[in-house]
Amino acid sequence: MSYKPKVTDHLKQSDRARPAKITDKIAKQAGENVQKLTRQLEQTGVSKKDTGAKAEIIEQLANGPISNQDWHKMEMTRFSEQTLNALQEQNLTADVVLNDADKAESFVCEVLKREGIPDGNGGTEQVKGVAPGHYDQAGHGIDVIAADQSGVPIPIEVKKYHQISAAKMENRSVIRLEPEVENWRRQREKAVLAQERGQMTVNTAEAWKPEVRERQKQIYRDAQKMKQNDGRLPVQQMDDLWVRDRWLKIIRRKEGRDRLKSVGIDEKYLNVETLQTSPDRPEWKDILNRCQVVIVTDGSGATGRKLLRQLVIERRAKGVFSIEVKR
Repeated sequence: MSYKPKVTDHLKQSDRARPAKITDKIAKQAGENVQKLTRQLEQTGVSKKDTGAKAEIIEQLANGPISNQDWHKMEMTRFSEQTLNALQEQNLTADVVLNDADKAESFVCEVLKREGIPDGNGGTEQVKGVAPGHYDQAGHGIDVIAADQSGVPIPIEVKKYHQISAAKMENRSVIRLEPEVENWRRQREKAVLAQERGQMTVNTAEAWKPEVRERQKQIYRDAQKMKQNDGRLPVQQMDDLWVRDRWLKIIRRKEGRDRLKSVGIDEKYLNVETLQTSPDRPEWKDILNRCQVVIVTDGSGATGRKLLRQLVIERRAKGVFSIEVKR
């Protein structure tokens, strides 16, 4: 009987141990998923190429952009008296916030402006300011944008759920994109097709470079999305193309630029002429590396599998935290 490689054969011993380091419920869930996937692969057989792809997913789960230190909880009972008074004055009470998405966004703006953003070390990172990220009167766009002390934007998606486990991001693909973003999307589709046809090769001397490895991972992730979307690359809430599209929509309007500048965003992130030239500009990397998801909740339950996958596997944000609203 021929040997069928286990998915974990692709990983070093230290990598195999990583899921155990995620801790608690997330670790148990990730470990069960790994075992289930391994059994399925052993039963059906798998090529070396596919093994590497599955191992990549497992590695992202174990050591992805969202570490266990990035799953934070801000408790309303620990807010300063000044913050609580400000929330009361604006009638941002639990009953109001948990039943009105717009009020939930206002609540998040007020809390982050006064309390800061969790820093992963038990404290908070103070921000220069916080503003709505909408680009039209209908409220479309990034929900909230904060400015860190260096003037780097922090795009924030606000989710309002009584049960944290129900929180998830919208999977519907955006159709009307800015011309530059549509062009970048098509370029990535072409890269996937070229890879599948064997028309794209990687110079072995360059393969070790982080940017080359990340490019290959991006092509793989795009290919998986295209398979699930009739051969088109979807642009979904808080993914990298979505954030670029929404950002360009905001800063193309003078009102949008002025609004972001007023809360401390550095002007280099507000320059349309510069940002529209390439999706690989360092300014885009700065913006994408600060993307956050905030769940406004009454504290019931824990982060669910759906959002976990969207954040870790699909890389739709670099951090997530919940704000508990107490009645």
